[in-house]
Amino acid sequence: MWLIQDKALMQLPDGAAIPPGFRRVKPPEGFEANPASYRISDGKIIALSKKELVEQQKSSRLSLTQEEIAILKRAIERGFIS
Repeated sequence: MWLIQDKALMQLPDGAAIPPGFRRVKPPEGFEANPASYRISDGKIIALSKKELVEQQKSSRLSLTQEEIAILKRAIERGFIS
């Protein structure tokens, strides 16, 4: 079962005690397969807009500075990283 309180969402086994302040919710279809496509707002599970999905993909990309790249190259040359 899924429980929600404000911006907090949690899953507990069916029949477990519901913590104070939480209420039971049924997640939207597709939520369990791809929870990253949803957000919690005002005690509801809401699908992200196309704009929010694009922003989320941009922010999940990792990048290195030129200095960090140089450090990694030196570590590889010295055999610390293979």
